[in-house]
Amino acid sequence: LNTDKEYKSKELERLKKDIEEITSVIAELKVSALFRSKVETGYQLSKDIAKEAERKLKLELEKSNISKECEADNKEVEAISSKLKDLKAKDLLIQKEMDALKEMPLGNRDDLIKINERFNLVSQAWKLNEEKSRRIDEAKYKANQLKNQVQELNKARAEQKLILEEESKKLEKAKIENLALELRKSLSHGESCPVCGAVEHPYLHDEAHNLESYSYDLAVYESKIEEATKLVTNYDEKINKLDTELAILTKQIEEDTSEIAGIDKSLLAVSPSDIKLEYEALDTRIKDFEMKKQELEINEKACLKEISSYENKHASITSKLEASSRRLEILERDMAELLESLNSSQDNLSTLKEDLKLENFELEYKKIIEMESKREAYEKDLTEKNQLCSMTEDLLKDIEKEINLSSNDLSTVSTRKD
Repeated sequence: LNTDKEYKSKELERLKKDIEEITSVIAELKVSALFRSKVETGYQLSKDIAKEAERKLKLELEKSNISKECEADNKEVEAISSKLKDLKAKDLLIQKEMDALKEMPLGNRDDLIKINERFNLVSQAWKLNEEKSRRIDEAKYKANQLKNQVQELNKARAEQKLILEEESKKLEKAKIENLALELRKSLSHGESCPVCGAVEHPYLHDEAHNLESYSYDLAVYESKIEEATKLVTNYDEKINKLDTELAILTKQIEEDTSEIAGIDKSLLAVSPSDIKLEYEALDTRIKDFEMKKQELEINEKACLKEISSYENKHASITSKLEASSRRLEILERDMAELLESLNSSQDNLSTLKEDLKLENFELEYKKIIEMESKREAYEKDLTEKNQLCSMTEDLLKDIEKEINLSSNDLSTVSTRKD
């Protein structure tokens, strides 16, 4: 027990010594609340000043950017205004051109229709005149050909008629001679002739005047007469046919001539080509007019569209400039308030620096925090040491009691022995 007492006593002394050292360290680490409060205030002011300085930079940057944007927008507004001025001047010129175009006496589509109707009438008149004239010329040419054919046919008919007459005369003569031969054939020598009363017939047996020879001649004459008769009849038929055709052509010529005479001479006084040229000239002028009008309308539409677009841009940028101007006013106000707050914080910080003789509050505040952290660790250790010391003291007391009890017991035993 004495050994335990001695060991625990040494341990207790060591613990008390540690407690004294820890208590001394804790005292060294302890900072006054006022000093700590001032350092913390200075540290917070430093952070606020840094934030306000950063915010000031941001405000200045935003202000600079907005100012640059405003400058660019103002230039763009000037450019748009100049462009709008040019476009409106251009639109005014287009309007003047359109007004001048409307006043030009160019004619219209109704005039073209009238000219086209006149062209059709004149063309029909010219076509009718040309067709009838051509038909008349063709009919006259054909009539002359028919007249020549009739003339040739009449000539050929006359020739055949002459042949017919001559052959008819020959046939009559041959017939008479044939009658004489018949009579001679029927006579005998001494018989009186019923014609002349002669009783002698010197040619009764003359070979040159035989009946067969005369019969052959009659057949030849009749054949020629028949052929000539057929030809004359054929010629008559052809002549009648040609006369009919000639009469038809003559009537056609008269009708065509009458129809030509009925054509309005005013329609033949001008050629269709001249009217066509007039039509084409007017049509070209109207097309040029319409094309120019369409071009001006397209240009005006495009110009008005461009004007509308630039006016919208102008309004948009102007609205943006107004918003930027309002934002700049807000930034100016915020900047003034910030500068006031910043100056106040800097003045307060300068006062604290002079009061505490410090320059770096952040470093000092971190030292204080570090010291407080260490102090807390030491205080915790001190608490544990105190608890351990208290336990050791209690243990020593218990050991002391046991030693006392043991001493008492020994005294009692010694007394009994004695």
